[in-house]
Amino acid sequence: MNRVQLFYKDIADIVGSDGFCIVRLVEKTEQQALCIICDKMVSAQFSIRLKHAPGIEQFLPEVLVGMLNMKNSNDFEIMVYDIENGMYKVTLLNKLSFMLKPIRISDAVLLHYIAHVPLYIEEELMQKQSTPYV
Repeated sequence: MNRVQLFYKDIADIVGSDGFCIVRLVEKTEQQALCIICDKMVSAQFSIRLKHAPGIEQFLPEVLVGMLNMKNSNDFEIMVYDIENGMYKVTLLNKLSFMLKPIRISDAVLLHYIAHVPLYIEEELMQKQSTPYV
């Protein structure tokens, strides 16, 4: 299986959507982008982090990331591997224990942003779902 690594690029509110946003992920050369729609809960979480809210290091995601030594670690990775019923199929892999857990795409992108966990997509799926990044 060939895969493409994705990187957080930016986020934009969807006007008139009551808090939903679009997160753009790009591949290494920044030629193609994958856009992910996030609900208002995840959008709010991104907003807090982008504004560098005081005390953020005590928020649950940051505490867990620290306790699990996830930040900038090669022990974890996220893989987007399929679409089913219009929803991306995504897993979080602990490479030490080989434990795989399904995770929502929006939560996976947030985890990627917070902990810098490597995020990959199956190459063929990226070709089908991506758009040119300009």
